[in-house]
Amino acid sequence: MRKVSLLGAGWLGLALATQLKREFYTVSVSKTSQLGVNNCKNMGLSTYLLDLDALNDDERVNDFFHCDILIVTIPPQFRQQKGHLYLTRWQKIIKIANLLGVKKLVMTSSTAVYPEHISVAYEGDASRHNDKAEILLDAEEHLRKEFKGDWLICRLGGLFNEERHPSRFIAKMKSVSKSAPANMLHQTDAVEAIQHLISFESKDSWNQIYNIVSPQRITKLDFYQAAANTKNMVFNNTISDLTGKQVKSDKLIAAGYSFVFNCAADAL
Repeated sequence: MRKVSLLGAGWLGLALATQLKREFYTVSVSKTSQLGVNNCKNMGLSTYLLDLDALNDDERVNDFFHCDILIVTIPPQFRQQKGHLYLTRWQKIIKIANLLGVKKLVMTSSTAVYPEHISVAYEGDASRHNDKAEILLDAEEHLRKEFKGDWLICRLGGLFNEERHPSRFIAKMKSVSKSAPANMLHQTDAVEAIQHLISFESKDSWNQIYNIVSPQRITKLDFYQAAANTKNMVFNNTISDLTGKQVKSDKLIAAGYSFVFNCAADAL
C-alpha cells in the first residue's frame, strides 16, 4: 500500500482522496480550517490542519509530507485576487518536499496556459500570453527545475460535475461561440486520469506534462446549450463566431488512459 498525501482537499482533492482510498492507497489530506478537518475525518480520511501560508517544519508537517506521492491540488485563486501568492506557495511546498525527502510530486495545473489564437494545443504549446498564464508557468517551471524527485504536471480543462453544473455560468456569459471548442473535463475523468498516471512505476513515465480534457470536439455553443437543456433553462445568450484552441489529450490517451466521457456533453 502506497501512502499518498493530498495538499488541498477541496472539490477535486477530496474526490481524488476518496477514490484513492477505495483503491487501497493510504491517504492523508490537508485542510485549512478545523471545520474542514472534522468533515474529512467524518469521511474516514486521515486529515491534517495545515495552513499553506504558515507552513513550517513542525511535527505535523513532517508526518503529512512523509509519503510516497504528494499530490497538490491548490487553486491559483485568480478570482479571489490571490494569484500573486501562487508561486510563493509553490516555492514553500517544493522547499519542504525536498527537505523531507518526498520522492514523487503531482501538480494540478490548467489549460489556461494555452493562448486562444492557436487552433490546437499540445503540451509544448504553452506560452506566457497573459498574467494568469505567466503565474501558472512560473509555478510549473519552479517544480520542474527545483524539485529533487520525480514530478507530473496535469493541465486540467474546465472542471464540472452535477454539483458544479456548467449551467451556472450561462447567465454570466456575454456571448457564446459557435466555433470555439469547449475544453471541459468531468470530475470523474480528472480523478480517474490522475489515478492512472500515478500508477506508473517507471521513472520514464514521470517527469511529464499531460493535458486532461475530454477529447471529442464540441463547440461552446453546443456544450452550454446542452447544459441549459438538462436544467430546463431558457438559452438566449448572444452567439458569436470567435475562434479558440482545442486542447488535445493525445499524450494521455497514448499513455493508456480511456476517458469515461469522450465528449464532455455526455457527462451532462
